Amino acid sequence: RLRTGCKSPFPGRLRRSHRFRRRTIADYDKVLVLEGGRVLEFDTPVALLERDSAFSEMCRQSGDYEELVAIARNTKS
Repeated sequence: RLRTGCKSPFPGRLRRSHRFRRRTIADYDKVLVLEGGRVLEFDTPVALLERDSAFSEMCRQSGDYEELVAIARNTKS
């Protein structure tokens, strides 16, 4: 409910998250990964999850990788 409430009132606006919950991020339109204050990668969650990326590595280490890929793919369609 909270996620839906946060998404709908501000269409077309940037939403910034840090120290995120991966399940929420997998539902975003785009993900920006920073390292040392520099852009490391920027793409859709599904694109980052389907390639060798820092984001996919974080998700693999979480133990929820398959679930996160399913969320990201479901959001894409």
